[in-house]
Amino acid sequence: MGKQVKKKTKLELKSELKEHYQAWKVIGVAGYVNDSREQLAKDLIESIATHYNFIPSYFATIVLTEGLGWAYLGLNSNFEATPPYNVRNDKIVSGYQAAGTDDFGSEYSRYKKYLPASFNEGASRSDLLTGAEFIKKEEINERGKKTISAEFSNMESMIWAFGATLSHRRDLFEKKRKELGFKQPTEDEIAYWTYIYYQGEGDAKRMMNAASSLAIFGRNGCYPNCKVTARNRTSNDVALSNLASWRYLQTFNIFSK
Repeated sequence: MGKQVKKKTKLELKSELKEHYQAWKVIGVAGYVNDSREQLAKDLIESIATHYNFIPSYFATIVLTEGLGWAYLGLNSNFEATPPYNVRNDKIVSGYQAAGTDDFGSEYSRYKKYLPASFNEGASRSDLLTGAEFIKKEEINERGKKTISAEFSNMESMIWAFGATLSHRRDLFEKKRKELGFKQPTEDEIAYWTYIYYQGEGDAKRMMNAASSLAIFGRNGCYPNCKVTARNRTSNDVALSNLASWRYLQTFNIFSK
């Protein structure tokens, strides 16, 4: 018999991915979608990601880290109060808090073409209880500025809106890539630049204009020359962390890919 290969521990896998992607942090998001009570969330992520032609595990990583994980699936109040305690899909949810759809309300005209034809806007919160998918809601972002985000009728509507937003950002990246004459991107490059655009279109465009290629390393991040924290991290730091977190999620084989 051949020599048996020792299976790597979760800690070893995290350490390898952290080093490979120069990530300040590898976030373990599998715990939000690996329980039978979370099956509906997992199924919605899989089907909506497939609709938008995203790799489901990548789509899951971004939406979970943007808030669906800690701000929705991480709260007992969003699960049924009686057995089998499944995640609820009948609660109004803030896209600003639970999906990072900060400008969905103000920029809905740009996202509408990516959404099902039945995806409709309501005028007041009561409309969310009678068939509307979302209403606009003013929020104050982390920079202290007003933004028009949205409240959604349920988790499913919010994930659709997130998918539309991420698809729009991917299209912006692809348009810019072709304009600059960069080669066909790898999976990692698509994942990295799509998220860079999700974080901010203006900064992403400036980064690409200053780039000589789509290479994801050696940009304006803090790593490895200083201690990266939630306060000083750049969009580059977060994008690389998401890449490592995505590849870590794939080792759990929760999604089809």
